[in-house]
Amino acid sequence: MSPNTPSLKLLRRHRGYLPGIAPDTLLFRLDTNGHNKTEQPDLPEELSNWLNNLEISETEILNSLKLISRDSWETISLLALKIVTEVQAGLRLTLHHPPQCLRREGDTYLLVLPSSIYTWQPATRMLHACLGLLLDKPQPEQTETDRGADRENEKGIDLLIQCRNEMQARIPPNANTLSFLSAAHDLDIPTRYVAGTLHHYGWGHSSALMDSSLTHATSAIGCNAARDKLVAKKLLYDAGLPVAAGLTASSASQAWSLAQKLGLPTVVKPQSADGGLEVHVKLFNQDEVEAAAEAIIKSDHPILVERYHSGIDYRLQVYRGRVFRCIERRPGGLTGDGKSTISKLLEELNRQPDRGPKGSGKRKRPIAFDMEAKRLLTQQGLSINSVPEKDQFIALRSAANVSRGGEMKEVMNITHPDNFALAARAAEALRLDLAGVDILMSDISSSWLDVGAIICEVNAQPQIASGHGAILQELIRGNGRIPVDVVLGLDRIEPLQKAIAKHQRLSTASGLGLAGRDGVFVGNQRFSGPPLDQFQAVSMLLSCTRVDRLVLALWDTSILSDGLPIDRINRLATVSPTFRGRNAAHDQRLHQIDKITATLAPMSESRSNIAKVEDLLELLDNDCEDNERRKNSALTPATLHPTSPNIYTGGAWQNAGTPREVISLAMHWTLPSASSIHTSPKPTREAFISPYSVRRSSAQN
Repeated sequence: MSPNTPSLKLLRRHRGYLPGIAPDTLLFRLDTNGHNKTEQPDLPEELSNWLNNLEISETEILNSLKLISRDSWETISLLALKIVTEVQAGLRLTLHHPPQCLRREGDTYLLVLPSSIYTWQPATRMLHACLGLLLDKPQPEQTETDRGADRENEKGIDLLIQCRNEMQARIPPNANTLSFLSAAHDLDIPTRYVAGTLHHYGWGHSSALMDSSLTHATSAIGCNAARDKLVAKKLLYDAGLPVAAGLTASSASQAWSLAQKLGLPTVVKPQSADGGLEVHVKLFNQDEVEAAAEAIIKSDHPILVERYHSGIDYRLQVYRGRVFRCIERRPGGLTGDGKSTISKLLEELNRQPDRGPKGSGKRKRPIAFDMEAKRLLTQQGLSINSVPEKDQFIALRSAANVSRGGEMKEVMNITHPDNFALAARAAEALRLDLAGVDILMSDISSSWLDVGAIICEVNAQPQIASGHGAILQELIRGNGRIPVDVVLGLDRIEPLQKAIAKHQRLSTASGLGLAGRDGVFVGNQRFSGPPLDQFQAVSMLLSCTRVDRLVLALWDTSILSDGLPIDRINRLATVSPTFRGRNAAHDQRLHQIDKITATLAPMSESRSNIAKVEDLLELLDNDCEDNERRKNSALTPATLHPTSPNIYTGGAWQNAGTPREVISLAMHWTLPSASSIHTSPKPTREAFISPYSVRRSSAQN
């Protein structure tokens, strides 16, 4: 590598919060190594075409860079950062702050890339590839060397495509998790990643656990029963609710015998599968029934044969006994125009911009021309080459699941109250707090008691298109926050804990969480001995549902690099440290306190200077008078910290004019040397699995 070749190195994936930084933010060091770059960047044609295919506006990105005068290296870096940020935002990720490029010293820059637990590894490689493309853009008049550069560009575009595909594969395929995280951000509810799609929402006694649309209150028995359609049918029948008669079969021939016994037409579906998988509706003859049964056997599921009932398919979503959404679902299909064949119509249908595979973020799913579609066309007297009449609807799916290409329409405002009560009773019968109840009936605006109805299924983990915020507000107290006090200059936390216990101070002492270098306490109970670090100590208390207030006595400067698992502080208090005479240790301690204070000040609602521990005890005791107000009030980020993170939705930030240098005094570590910009770092799998795998070095203590 030439001495003046620019280089980029991933410094760290940030662990917690600091002003302007959220967990999983990626911090890079860019060394230009004296490389002269005076011209403003222009996007290579291959990169421009790729962005257009992703519906990312190249013009908006370039125009945003012209708003502020920057040197060319800042502009190039920001251009690459913005491209990677836009790609992540296009995958429905909630990003908490804008990308930044901060000039450090000489030819060195600090690049700050917002990311997520799901995408940080491919985002790292994508940034390397973007910078490589921007720096190696071919000249208009190509020589043999330039044509070689073209080939390198092609490799770069291929790498970008590969990285985006990897991002998409890592993101939860169901929309629930990302939608709940976005709703929590809008409601100012703090979230913390656990594993997979499991997240903490809120802190301490105001917190909840959610995995997709499963809550910590969801019954395990209800979930298991909902997945076994025969068990669910029995529970619903015992509760006096209308269900279709059904029996299980172990072979295709037995399925046909049961179909004859129940009466034709019939329904054949798996006994324990979700999402409308291998659901075959309205089968009339032996060939259709046995073919459906064989397909289910191949999918390794037991066979359930049911009596067929006609009607419109409705999905009613229930939370804690109340219906919050009702939709009419129509099976996937297409509408004729009087001119085109079904083959052409299906091709055009699947090219619609709002259709895409599961996990793409598209609202609708494509419809494949498979065995089910062929069977349904045959039943309608059609083939793939038929030309349906204008406005004639052609069904290509028998089940109305949206995941199978179905369409939906909101009918909440016309639903009869008796049908709300029916859905609520179905969720109650399976002991589910959150459920999707599928009902077949002729008219949702009429009472099921008058026109009849059949409950097809009760889904324990339904896909939810709206109402995520309302569910969180019922599940979590207030905005999910508890008062947090950070204390500087307090060597040990146990004396404070003993003083509280001795004097029976604080009306909420039983729920008071205390953490210091000497241990972690909740009320009078010691939770642990000396914690691994400050981050672990706070995480431990945030996860305890008994904790309704938290006091953290910081004992070193590791938060300057690690951050904290909390994004704001109610009070930042400083207890004057006592020393015997002025010495080097005294000066170093005061310097550490000053650095931490300057870093945490933008995250703090108020600050206090305290002469002794007894004054801190009095201060905490006085706060208990308005503890209830604090529990239920949401702090306004714009008021508390002007550099507060803002959700990134692609294109532009909701809060325009975010200060450029929001990292302020957070970066007190030394930038290490960098490797080549074209060599992507390879983080370990351990680091991806555990957000706590990054540990500070001894130099940062």
